[in-house]
Amino acid sequence: METHSIGVSRERIDARAKATGRAEFGADIRLPGMLYCKGVHTKYAHAKLLSVNTEAAERAPGVVCVVTGKDFPGEKVFGEIFVDQYAMVYDKSRFLGDVIAVVAAETQEQANAAAELVTAEYEELPVLGSPRAAMEAPAEICINADYPDNICGNVHVIKGSVDEGEAEADVVLHSHYKTGFVEHAYIEPESITVIPSRMRPELTVLGSSQAPYNLRMTLHRLLNLPMARITVRPSAIGGSFGGKIESVESIAARAGLIALKTGRPVQYTLTREESILESYKRHPIEFDVTVGASKDGTLKSLRVEAIGDAGAYINMSPPVMYKTATLGPGPYRIAHVDYNATSVLTNNAHTGSMRGFGTPQAILALENTLNELAEKLGMTPLELRRKNLLHNGDVSPCGHKLDFHEVSIASVTEKALAESDYERKYQQYTEENRDPDRRVRRGIGLACSMRGASIGADGNGGDVSRVLIEVEEDASVHVNIGLVEIGQGLRTCQSQMAAEGMGVSFDRVTLGETDTSRSPFTGACIASRGTFLGGGAIYDACEKVKAIIAEGVQKHYKKPVDDIHFENDRVTFADMDISFEEAVHACYHAALTPMAAGTYTVPLLDWDGHVGEPFYTYTYSCNVAEVEVDLDSGVVNVIRMVGCHDMGRAINPTMVEGQIYGGLAMAQGMGLLEDLGHSETTSAFKNLNFEDYLLPTALDVPDCNTALLDEHPDPRSAFGGRSMGEPATEPGAAALLCAVNHALGRAGTIREVPADLDRVFHAANARN
Repeated sequence: METHSIGVSRERIDARAKATGRAEFGADIRLPGMLYCKGVHTKYAHAKLLSVNTEAAERAPGVVCVVTGKDFPGEKVFGEIFVDQYAMVYDKSRFLGDVIAVVAAETQEQANAAAELVTAEYEELPVLGSPRAAMEAPAEICINADYPDNICGNVHVIKGSVDEGEAEADVVLHSHYKTGFVEHAYIEPESITVIPSRMRPELTVLGSSQAPYNLRMTLHRLLNLPMARITVRPSAIGGSFGGKIESVESIAARAGLIALKTGRPVQYTLTREESILESYKRHPIEFDVTVGASKDGTLKSLRVEAIGDAGAYINMSPPVMYKTATLGPGPYRIAHVDYNATSVLTNNAHTGSMRGFGTPQAILALENTLNELAEKLGMTPLELRRKNLLHNGDVSPCGHKLDFHEVSIASVTEKALAESDYERKYQQYTEENRDPDRRVRRGIGLACSMRGASIGADGNGGDVSRVLIEVEEDASVHVNIGLVEIGQGLRTCQSQMAAEGMGVSFDRVTLGETDTSRSPFTGACIASRGTFLGGGAIYDACEKVKAIIAEGVQKHYKKPVDDIHFENDRVTFADMDISFEEAVHACYHAALTPMAAGTYTVPLLDWDGHVGEPFYTYTYSCNVAEVEVDLDSGVVNVIRMVGCHDMGRAINPTMVEGQIYGGLAMAQGMGLLEDLGHSETTSAFKNLNFEDYLLPTALDVPDCNTALLDEHPDPRSAFGGRSMGEPATEPGAAALLCAVNHALGRAGTIREVPADLDRVFHAANARN
């Protein structure tokens, strides 16, 4: 009987521990002699820090240590790509989440009380609360002296000639769309525990870290420790969505500094308010879009100016803008493209990695603009998309010829349309909404996307995954990989791929807990790379381990192994058919070690900075959203959402469906509810807790949402699969805004999200 692990909906290997409460999260850790931390935040979003007075805090009950930014023995700033972020500022505050000092005490209550005693002197500087204000500011009040114009990144996609395309077009339409800050809203606030060694300057770091190798590098830089003396072991993580990278590195550096000074374990846990204040957000982006088309709907040109708010630190803004520019044009045939995406430093909260990484915003702008165009052409939104969706052999808007896998966006879209009954409902609601007396109206919208797997050409040659696999003497298989489980089911998926790669049963595989001292450097769990890159490294390691076992089998049995096969816990070669256990015993008997490091690197891409191959492969997606809008109250109820995706091959179908359901819920939050209440005058957020920052709950998300898989195994992936974490949420907010505007009677009625109660009410009453 054949037993395969790929394509099987196996139970998540961490499910029972999390469901029963046995899993240990960052704030669950308790150690003898542990100190507790409290950070002191700046009073001003932009100010020179003249002095920090910690003497009163140092004398407070229970206080063991107080540190400031000047105490770091190494560098003062960190960052994975752009090294400009302060774990503690010592010269100038750049946003309200900056920390000027940290108090460590015997109890959390003592640390909290003592932190109130820290004072500082400032020289206030003008607050640059928007990208426009920052670009217009004189160089002497810039955020970062290395960027006097406050522009910290630009990606410019240029294909063909947009001027020619617009000249050829029968219709040229202009639009403007805007998205705001979005909080990651993970259940677990950041928590880090740092344990110093008793033997030498050496640290072990536990807690909620999505990117342990990045964290290790930051501690190496700021604390002057060799990386070999820093071990990072992430605990169970209560959600991240990209949010627990740089923000966690800041608190780990502060806690690590105190641990080295005191020789005691140190825990640093943020409150929800501190988490929202300090952590980075999804980028707000403004889009000026110009699209040209012929009378029959053939897209001729796309011109976009996108300006993203990087906030106080560069963080991931340039690579975010890369994905905005290269994936923002969507899965359409467009001969002429000019997509210019710029990131600008401001005194707002810094912005960085969040599920979608610059594309949910861009898709929202494009898809709603296409609906406006369809209306102007006298077409339906679906007719316009069917006319222009990419097919096999087409060239993408960025110049990538798609002849290497199934370009399934049309298939994905048709399945989503059929499941949602889109065409009938669109016609029905369009007719019904013409009735001026109808105060409760329905709308339906669709949005499409193509997602590049992995970092792409922006990290050309440097997107690498590594894994270590060892087969033990009892024929159990141990896998060590540095990619982190952040709730997406990655550990289960990678166990399935390892079992498939070794040709053994799933139960034979154990995936070690992520540990930088055991797993080779493999980068961060970001950019939809876990299944794609992790799978490539696992495949490579499995092939190497099987070759070692084959050598042992040949020595032991004196038989040729040119045609050896590992499958279903059996090993066949020559005229032999033996168990996997027997093959492993033969390997060890031959004094060989069945262990190997596997490596996968995304091939170099032909990208010249403006056009070519921006990514190695793509996931195709379509979301349909159906809503009901009360014109008298502005309330929007989501009736149903459908998400259909081609992720290549589904390694674990149930987990993929779970990703889709979660992605739809997250899109509902971005599209309709979530608003931090940002002030451009002070750069402050009004809503620092979930009592005011509204999120969709189980009462808001429809029970009848549907997840559809349209599988076309990808020949460029080791096991046929691409990742689904980010594509699951990409087109959702766009589909929702399309649906709301359909209910309001005109595409483009609302051009900014969230389309919340106030925005919908005012838009409805402006028209009625």
